[in-house]
Amino acid sequence: MVFLYPKWERRKYTNHFKAYIKENFVEKLNQVVTVELADDFIHTRDAGSESKVSTSEVMELVEISSMFLIKIKGGQSLIIPKEDTNHTESIKLRLLEMYKLLNIPYSEELNWEWK
Repeated sequence: MVFLYPKWERRKYTNHFKAYIKENFVEKLNQVVTVELADDFIHTRDAGSESKVSTSEVMELVEISSMFLIKIKGGQSLIIPKEDTNHTESIKLRLLEMYKLLNIPYSEELNWEWK
């Protein structure tokens, strides 16, 4: 019985967080968001809000197989999913330019998987 606990626990957490996201973020899912990656700021826009973050606040750029992560000071991250964009290569090239310009860590973890 003890050997089944890790699988049960993983499923329990997965179902809990799926329900939480559906309950609290259903109106935010599947919205179109525009992201502009400039040399001095990152500007995001959607139907109801706008955000502008200075690139001096960017701590790290990470690429995994399914998304790009732009880690920002304060523990926040901007997540850009690869499957929902037609511009994956141009985004990657722009992030590499930012990495060189800002002298911040860039890591490719293409074999990373959710556990």
